Amino acid sequence: MPQAVFFDLDGTLYDKKGLARRLIFEALRRGRLEAGGPWRPFKCLRLLALERKVRRSLAGKSADYETLYGGISSRAGLSVARVRAWYNEWYMPAMVGQLEKHYSARREVVAMAESYRAKGVKIAVLSDYGFVREKLEALRIHPEMFDALLDAPSLGGFKPSPSVFRGACKCADADPTQCVMVGDRPDTDGGCTSVGMEYIRI
Repeated sequence: MPQAVFFDLDGTLYDKKGLARRLIFEALRRGRLEAGGPWRPFKCLRLLALERKVRRSLAGKSADYETLYGGISSRAGLSVARVRAWYNEWYMPAMVGQLEKHYSARREVVAMAESYRAKGVKIAVLSDYGFVREKLEALRIHPEMFDALLDAPSLGGFKPSPSVFRGACKCADADPTQCVMVGDRPDTDGGCTSVGMEYIRI
């Protein structure tokens, strides 16, 4: 029996098919940010594309949110503060809103987590993005069922960086060789095997 089991969020605890397209439509429909804007819809589209591009460039590296914001900032010609505001006040809330309207949890994966918990195993979310609690609530998953809500950049890296998985295991006070990562992407979540964790693909 493992000491701890970590669950990826997007693509694992729910099927994220169509989410990127919905966010594009949302940017076109409501691409404004009062706190740091106004943002024109096509500026939002540009930032969405740059976020994905910069995130891909950081895959496997030791970095944090400020590195992400800085990478977007340099490409978009906007200040880091403006990018940070867009990310936290438009992008992440827009994603949460789409989850609440159009998505639901994969009940079989939630049941898997509940089964581990019933056996006394620590369970945690290890997401690629922040706003973990808000996303779980939007999917109608009780955040309290997990022992920890973690996201990779807050642990100082982007999957499949070994530092992410080591940091997650440290948070759970568990030996990586006695831990499991449940995820949908072998190229990111599957990187857990580099620190001795077991990988289960959804």
